[in-house]
This record gives sequence, C-alpha cells and structure tokens, in this order.
Amino acid sequence: MTSHDDKLETLLKGFRPVGPRPEMQAPWARPDGAASGRTSGRLWIGMALVGLVAGAAALLFVLSTRPPTEAALSGTVAPAVAASPRAAFGQGPESPVRVGGDVAAPRRIRQVEPSYPRDPEPGPVAVLEVTGNPEGRIAEVRVLRDLQGMDLTSAAVEAVSQWEYEPLELGGEPVWFLMTVIVPPAARAQDSEGP
Repeated sequence: MTSHDDKLETLLKGFRPVGPRPEMQAPWARPDGAASGRTSGRLWIGMALVGLVAGAAALLFVLSTRPPTEAALSGTVAPAVAASPRAAFGQGPESPVRVGGDVAAPRRIRQVEPSYPRDPEPGPVAVLEVTGNPEGRIAEVRVLRDLQGMDLTSAAVEAVSQWEYEPLELGGEPVWFLMTVIVPPAARAQDSEGP
C-alpha cells in the first residue's frame, strides 16, 4: 500500500516548480521564493497601519469639509413645528434675498409673543432663520441654534412663524427675503442684518 506522499510524488513527477526568478526576488524573500514568516508578518502589519491611517485621514477630511447641519449647530434635533407654509403662499424663488450689507431688514409690523411652557433663563432662547414671502409674511422658519431647550425653541418657532413684515422691495418689486432672528426670552426680538 502506498502512502499519500508517494501518490503525490507520482503525480508531480515531471512537473517543474514555478516560482519567482532570482533576479526578481525581493530582498526579504528566502532563496526558495517564499517570504520569511517574521518579515511577511511585519509587512502585513505595516500595510494594515497605512490603511488605517489613510482611512482616518479620509474620514477627517470628509467631516471637516461637510457643512454643519442644524442639529449639529444646535446640539439637538430641529423642532417638528418648524413652520413651512410655503405651499400656502406659493413656491418661493430658488434663492431669496439675504438681508444684510446693502439690504436693510424690513420693518416688523406684527409680532406674536411666544407662549413659553416654562420661564426662560436670561439671554436668547433661539437663533432662527426666517424666509419671508413678497407680502412680508413668514413662509419658513429654520432653527439655527437651540439655546435654552427644545420646548422653548418650539414655542419661539411657533410665534415667529406668525410674524409679519413690510414687503421687502428691490428695484420697486417685492421679493422673497431671508434673515436671521434672535429670539430673547422677552418680547423685543432682534432681526439680524446678515451673518
């Protein structure tokens, strides 16, 4: 009875082993063409570290170049009550006119006071970005910063969405506008003239 090695030797008789030519061998390779265990292990560890560093660098690049979301700015999720009644007033333009610089903020003619569920602390409650339609009504409210808690910010959004302004006119035509509003705990909100 023949052993397994004898059968294998019979099958491989006449075959010449193929391996790298000596002039193409890497310096760490053994004369028989195989890499030494220690050296190949070091190579794998080195390649894994290079891949890990490259992946981390790519992730940091993506995170540093991506604009922050509303939730990232405020540390919380934007409120579900963010007013978006643009459909009721008709669709706005692709890019409304940003208030600031040469464009003065329109005068507020109606202000609804927020009905806070608890007493706010001193200081601003929220920083909001409002989009107004050509008639001066607020068509959309976005939370830029939630400063005293989502319950107060939601009340501020609800109140600000009911505010009205004189129409903002450019070249004699009323236009959509975009501006930042800082909502304090008491009535007198500040309309920002741009970032």
